[in-house]
Amino acid sequence: MVKSETGKRVRKQTKNETGDSCRLARMSRDGDAFVRAIISSLAANIAVIDRQGRIIYVNEAWEEFARDNGDEELKCTGCGTNYLSVCSSAASVDENTRRIAEGIEGVLNGSLPNFSMEYPCHSPTEERWFMMVVTPLENGLPGAVVAHNNITERKLAEKALKNARDELERRVEERTEELAKANVVLRKEIDVRKRAEKKLQKALDEIARLKDRLHEENIYLREEIKREHNFEEIVGNSEAIRSVLVKVEQVAPTDATVLILGETGTGKELVSRAVHHASSRKDRPLLKLNCATLPSNLIESELFGHERGAFTSAHAKQVGRFELADGGTIFLDEIGEMPLELQAKLLRVLQDGEFERLGSSRTIKVDVRVIAATNRDLKQEVRKGRFREDLWYRLNVFPVVVPPLRKRTEDIPLLVNFFADKFIRKMGKKIREISPKEVQSLQLYSWPGNVRELENVIERSVIVSQGPVLSIDVPKSTESTESEEASTESGGTLETAVQGPRSLENVERRHVLGTLESCRWKIEGEGGAAKALGIHPSTLRSRMKKLGIRRPSNP
Repeated sequence: MVKSETGKRVRKQTKNETGDSCRLARMSRDGDAFVRAIISSLAANIAVIDRQGRIIYVNEAWEEFARDNGDEELKCTGCGTNYLSVCSSAASVDENTRRIAEGIEGVLNGSLPNFSMEYPCHSPTEERWFMMVVTPLENGLPGAVVAHNNITERKLAEKALKNARDELERRVEERTEELAKANVVLRKEIDVRKRAEKKLQKALDEIARLKDRLHEENIYLREEIKREHNFEEIVGNSEAIRSVLVKVEQVAPTDATVLILGETGTGKELVSRAVHHASSRKDRPLLKLNCATLPSNLIESELFGHERGAFTSAHAKQVGRFELADGGTIFLDEIGEMPLELQAKLLRVLQDGEFERLGSSRTIKVDVRVIAATNRDLKQEVRKGRFREDLWYRLNVFPVVVPPLRKRTEDIPLLVNFFADKFIRKMGKKIREISPKEVQSLQLYSWPGNVRELENVIERSVIVSQGPVLSIDVPKSTESTESEEASTESGGTLETAVQGPRSLENVERRHVLGTLESCRWKIEGEGGAAKALGIHPSTLRSRMKKLGIRRPSNP
């Protein structure tokens, strides 16, 4: 026997706990207040537990339920068993048991005023659900009453109600088109629906509540999209990009169809978002479909929807993008890739706002603004017979041409800062400086992949940079690459080619010098070298100083 002070306290506590259990047992025999509570709940499975979770009393319903579930000798749920320990030992494999154990323990230690939860307890032959309620004993008595109420009937009724609601909705859809042709059947169906509606009113009220909640969530998601993709994503201050933004401001308040033209990677989708968010439809959805990513049968289904059984894999009805975008805007990216057979159906939507789902003859009317984008020459596609001429005229109401990056090189420093800040924050880097020299080198590159290529270059540079200065992996120009290949083929190494007389800086110097000479050393204005090079005059002067180019006395 341990005779430490700690040991004495443990023995004293055990004695008190035993006294509490004996006191509860005597009161159960003498018929105190808690016995009356048990009698009033005889329909439920009831047990009384002491402060440590030991079962000191169970009613007949509790014992019968325990035996039905395999505890024939009441070893786990009979009097004298520690019910809390039984639940805790099974908590690691069953989430419901874990919650039950925590709830019982909370009521016993006083951290919870009471505890209740619904849980399934299915048998091999039937589905069953129970409501567990744990209530502390009153008048300062140590312990609690645990009651398990069978709620299977209510659960099955809810399930049946949902099935009945689903069945009703299916029948209503199927019979809507038949009502005009069969007045006698109509009256019978109305009687059936009236009787069914009385039973389903509760379910319909719940549906209305969930519908309102979904509407609120939709508003929230649209606000999130605005914060993620707003007008400010169009970065730039060049004359070319300002011209695009002026056109956006002009066309956005109208409902005119907009055709956005430009090379791949120039930001045509950003322009479409800017048009939508500056329009009166900004509170309605902006839906997008890339016509180049889906086969023709799926494009038609995505745009216009389909009925159940319209084609082999159509197992359920689907609402199309045009129907979802009613009152809003739809953005058709890569419109030049749309199959010729679908162009007539799209033309009808643009002209009349009407279409039919696949597998249905019912005409659906919508109010949708269309913004289309392509990197193809649609006039050339019309001449080759790959694009309908009438659709081309319908789309070409208000064309917006997004300039390639090589035509707006003065925006490159702004874009570099924008992308660098974005990826530095995303990756948690501690980069504080960007080399102006490397940014100027970026302005001399032709950027065949446009803004998307620049974004990828900056992301890659942020990944590989280790110090406080961003080390930009400047892409090599075509001329420099050809020089390297020629040097390698002639027996030299790549390093020799880069360091030789045809290095990037030498190529740049000869290119700038040749342009200046061809423009008779005019830098600004029409016919000036800055415009020919596609850069700002101040940028050209800075490059001339860096490259050591000076205007001769007699050019």
